Amino acid sequence: MDPAEHDEEVEDWEAEYDSKTLPLSQLNQLMIISNFATLQLKGLSRTQASIEIACQWHEGQGNWFSRHVRALACHYQIFEKLPVEKRGGSGKHCSWLHDESVKKLTLNWLTSQKTGNVTPRKLQHALNDRLFTELNITPKSPISEHTARWWLIKLGWRQTVVQKGIYMDGHE
Repeated sequence: MDPAEHDEEVEDWEAEYDSKTLPLSQLNQLMIISNFATLQLKGLSRTQASIEIACQWHEGQGNWFSRHVRALACHYQIFEKLPVEKRGGSGKHCSWLHDESVKKLTLNWLTSQKTGNVTPRKLQHALNDRLFTELNITPKSPISEHTARWWLIKLGWRQTVVQKGIYMDGHE
């Protein structure tokens, strides 16, 4: 690749990718690809350039990261875009917890329980057996214990050990 072609590619990147809307992970990927291309223009082989970038970005993880850099550059060279991010999910799912009536009834149930008596399993059974039927809601599948645990966390409940009190020695 000659330097003029590299400058054109950088301009194309700037036109295609707006740094104000890109996540940090994609900005880092673009920086890595740019540095990789620059090192290759300076005469380093693909392996040498990727090892150099790996040493700059991740000390101690040279082999794995250098292979990752070469794969990223190859993907960009073939498809002319960054790989699709597979982490994080779509963000389009909806939880019953977003429904205000479900949230309010769940909080009422939680506060009506005896101190130290709330567990994810009890919340799960209360939701599936009582609370959803009170609201005339029929979910596709019952709420799992794992989901009940996350609901507790999102509602501000934390697992703690309930202690009876402080022991005081009456002497002196």
